[in-house]
Amino acid sequence: MDKPRENRPGLGPKDYRHIGPVYVQKRLILPVLAALSIAVLLIFGLPFPAPVPAAGPIPAFRYDDPELAEQSGMVQVLDGQDRVRYIGEVAAGACTGRGQVFSEAGELLYDGPLAEGVYEGGDAKVYRGGTLVYTGEMAANLYEGQGRRIDPAAGIVGEGQFSKGFLEGPGREFYSDGTLLREGTFSHDLLEGEGAEYSPEGVLLREGTFSAGLLHGEGRAYTAGGRLLYEGQFWRGVYHGQGTIYDTLLNVRSAEGTFVYGTLTGRGAIYHPSGQLLYTGQVYEQRPRADAFLGLSLAEVEEAFTTHWTLYSCEGTTAFVYPYFSLMFLTESPVRLVSPGASEKPDPEEPDLEESGPGEPALYEDEILAPDTDKGAVLITQVLSYGQPLPCVAQPESDCASGRHAPGCREWFSAFALGYPLDGADARRAGPFIWRFTPRSRTDSGQDVDEYRTEGAGLETMTVYRTQKDMPLWYQTARWKEAP
Repeated sequence: MDKPRENRPGLGPKDYRHIGPVYVQKRLILPVLAALSIAVLLIFGLPFPAPVPAAGPIPAFRYDDPELAEQSGMVQVLDGQDRVRYIGEVAAGACTGRGQVFSEAGELLYDGPLAEGVYEGGDAKVYRGGTLVYTGEMAANLYEGQGRRIDPAAGIVGEGQFSKGFLEGPGREFYSDGTLLREGTFSHDLLEGEGAEYSPEGVLLREGTFSAGLLHGEGRAYTAGGRLLYEGQFWRGVYHGQGTIYDTLLNVRSAEGTFVYGTLTGRGAIYHPSGQLLYTGQVYEQRPRADAFLGLSLAEVEEAFTTHWTLYSCEGTTAFVYPYFSLMFLTESPVRLVSPGASEKPDPEEPDLEESGPGEPALYEDEILAPDTDKGAVLITQVLSYGQPLPCVAQPESDCASGRHAPGCREWFSAFALGYPLDGADARRAGPFIWRFTPRSRTDSGQDVDEYRTEGAGLETMTVYRTQKDMPLWYQTARWKEAP
């Protein structure tokens, strides 16, 4: 007799999951997934790396061991005294891959990639005396590519592009504390092209175009305090060509023109600290080259200077004085002075002796250079610098005086300009720019003075000191030895 069937509930749509075009009972999904996973593991193996066996001792070989040529992988290479000289990868016995090289004393020399025993590759480290001296790219045992070089003795670090062991291309150098020393384009460790140099305190000292480590071309130089000193052209580190010198105390332009091996010479311009142009013409060491005016005219002197002269007159000698430069231009040409408020005298040599009464000369206080003066005919025969040497003339060669002479116009003019007491003459103001000097009696003209004469470039130079040669300079004059 058959057993009666058990009553089972029917399966409905909620018991199935729609997977693509197939309906699968939900209770069968997990068994199916498990079966598929087992099949994948059986076919492809575990999806995780197999555990690495614990590393054993690194095999060691001597350089001359024939078995080393058959090795690949990590090894130690020993020298003839069994000292470790290399630890790292080899390929067919050659040091190829990453490794470490040691000295005979056991100091680490190199840590990085090698190719058949040659330092080659990136992320290399080079040591000297156990101290890291380079990190970066290497090729053929040399620094090649981007890198960072350390000089422990000098405390200087260089970084940038290297070639054959030298900084070559964009780079910079700085002190170990991070203070910048040099930056720009390098060649053989020297700035070549645009660059800049700094002091140990990090103050900019030089910038511009460099060649072999020196400014060569357009550039600027600064003081140790960072104030602009010079800008213009350089030649191998010295001022050479067109340039401008600055007053480093006031930060204003001082002089500009042509520099020759560091010296301002040739045609140039000199400025007052206020910025006013004072002089345009021949210059030497930031002063007017006064000897260049010998034989020229008063008109040419006035054209070069923008400030007005002060005139000193004594016994037919006239000096046109420019106090800012401590210079006088002397002439023996007749120079007529007149008082606009008085009738002119017929004698141009003594215009102030017009008598206002019997035996009493008229003294004027408004005298000027006669308006009809032909300034082109007033020729400069002598130049004088008081209190400092004349620029670009021969200086005394001996401590022995060349001779002596009685004090005269040059002594009186110079002493008055320097504020010294006058000895043998009196000076009075005769106009806004005019001073007249009157000698006293010849017996009261003062003691004779020593003179030091020398010659050079066709000029005769005379130097006079206050008392003796080791005392302050009184004045120095120059004239043509023979009329040019």
